[in-house]
Amino acid sequence: MKLREIRKTSGHSPWRRLTAFFSIISIFLSGCASLDEMGSKEKIGTGIGSVLGGTIGAVVGKQAGKDDKWTVVGGVTGALLGGVIGNRIGHAFDERDKRIKEAAKAEKLKVETEVVALPAAKEGPQAEKPEPQDQKGLQKRGVYALTISEIEQFPVGSATLTPNARRFFETTAETYKKDGYRNILIVGHTDSTGDPAFNQRLSEARARTVAQIFVAHGFPANRAFYQGAGASEPVASNASAEGRAKNRRVEVVDAETTEGLIAYKQSQVAKTKEVHAKDVKKVPSRKPEVAKRAPSPKGKPEPSIKAPKVAGIDFGGVSIKKDPWPPVANGVIMPNPPWNRTLLGSVIPAARASEPVPDFFSDFVPEAGAIKSMSGKDMAKPSDHLPGYYSQPLYGRAGTHFVYFKPVSLLKDGTPARVSELGVILNYDFKKNQNPNFILGGSVITYPMEDGVLYRWKASSNAQGILGADIRLPVYSEGELKNKDFIQAYGKLYYIRNGEAYVERIDPQVKVLHVSIDWGI
Repeated sequence: MKLREIRKTSGHSPWRRLTAFFSIISIFLSGCASLDEMGSKEKIGTGIGSVLGGTIGAVVGKQAGKDDKWTVVGGVTGALLGGVIGNRIGHAFDERDKRIKEAAKAEKLKVETEVVALPAAKEGPQAEKPEPQDQKGLQKRGVYALTISEIEQFPVGSATLTPNARRFFETTAETYKKDGYRNILIVGHTDSTGDPAFNQRLSEARARTVAQIFVAHGFPANRAFYQGAGASEPVASNASAEGRAKNRRVEVVDAETTEGLIAYKQSQVAKTKEVHAKDVKKVPSRKPEVAKRAPSPKGKPEPSIKAPKVAGIDFGGVSIKKDPWPPVANGVIMPNPPWNRTLLGSVIPAARASEPVPDFFSDFVPEAGAIKSMSGKDMAKPSDHLPGYYSQPLYGRAGTHFVYFKPVSLLKDGTPARVSELGVILNYDFKKNQNPNFILGGSVITYPMEDGVLYRWKASSNAQGILGADIRLPVYSEGELKNKDFIQAYGKLYYIRNGEAYVERIDPQVKVLHVSIDWGI
């Protein structure tokens, strides 16, 4: 029976059949060597490599050919080559695993390791053939992630390593040196208890402490990066003690290129979005209400109890109860949305679209710090960002006033690379050169959706009564932006006046720069 006839009679889509086929290829490759002789990373590498290689090969084949035959050819070739590459990557990292776990056992630390293979892609009907390389060369195709329980490394509230944790990281740095100086990213994580700002600063200080050890053991400062993620990336629910313990951790991620680090970081953020959304579900909406007068005792005059006195700025909006405008986000979170179908995006789980975007007033936005380098340079390059969203201001009118968010930097999966500030110019006159009356700090969380990115900015406490904003940012390719001068967005600004929540529609925009800017990076 021909392929076209099978497609007509089968109840499954061609892509589903191809996925199943790649799984069979994966099993076949795994069986080529004795399972007893293969390490855990070798097995995983074989499976991941064959599936990802097959998927990419199928896509390339479909684009190159005119019918489904090329799709199958590309898929089979990609699966076979990807499986071989993944197998060798896993074997190489298994050797490292042994050394790391021996050191952890000696210092009584709990560690977990993970490897993500990034197969190379090449235009044309055939996938790229692996070059003859030793194990160190094959490790260039993989990202190695080491996770250590944070509670075993630092005293409570401190960024000073315990003696056994310091010895472990010194041994680890020497172990990594045997594979050559790759790029290192240290990420500190906390649970959601306590002050978010304190958690973020503490997690960053701890990550920097570990990064300093790697630099002290020879790693170039421009290859050593660190981040204090605070409670922004939970791997388990913070509602239980067990979940909070899992969230308190330090990650050591290394890859041959910074693109590999970014790919892993994107995959982790994508996984944690749904964990965060599920935790938000457990918290009822906290929309501010006008305070009610307390009942007065009989025979006494009613006391003068006023609503919380936050006069705030009048942006010309309406009560949140009478919001007349369409919702900014009425979709679901898509960890791997349609506009992020890149090679780096291939390591992110397929979009499950299972969790709705949390309501603004229910959502709590944990503070996360930027990824920093021990040399002072940014890890992400302009080409790692979504077109039009690289340190650009987002600005527009809100009533008679002018508001802007700066900088707005989004990576290709929609995650923020930097946290922006909100500036407000009162009674704006475009004919005048006016300075902002207020510049407010806040926290940012983004949610990738099918039709763009929800950019949620929540203000720190302020006397102006500004709560924050939801803005839906459209996503374009470089080619689509060639004929555009501005990216037009849609959003809502939330604020308090006299103790009641108000909302004002805003239609901010980003100016498109039709030049290539290096920005000194």
